[in-house]
Amino acid sequence: MKSLLYAEDDQDDLLLFKEALAEINHPTFLTWVANGAELMELLNQPMELDILFVDVHMPRKDGLQCVKEIRANPRLKNMTIVAFSTTADRLTVNAMHEAGANLYILKPSDFRQWKVVIEKAILMNYQNYQPPVKITDFLIS
Repeated sequence: MKSLLYAEDDQDDLLLFKEALAEINHPTFLTWVANGAELMELLNQPMELDILFVDVHMPRKDGLQCVKEIRANPRLKNMTIVAFSTTADRLTVNAMHEAGANLYILKPSDFRQWKVVIEKAILMNYQNYQPPVKITDFLIS
């Protein structure tokens, strides 16, 4: 069973994520936080975690700030981080790449695609996606 943590402030996106997880055939355990400050507070506690999905634009502390803090923390620096966002502008993608996220997924507009990208992220071998990932392999849309 994969342990996932999703940092997301948008309730509709959270619901889509949960529904997509329920429809893919891989056992997962999902924990959710509503903003970056809650994320960093939770990560200060010992927990088992396979993949962190982090929204780029969140209140109190955005995804970019969180990724930078995680990579600077010796205990957390090897965590698998998937940026999951509606934003695909080059500056944002490059900033997340430089901060050390393993992968950047553009949130799809179609529910079937939500299932596809989430399943792909869960099944990926992140040994090939350790920072610095080649920028051409970093963005999935």
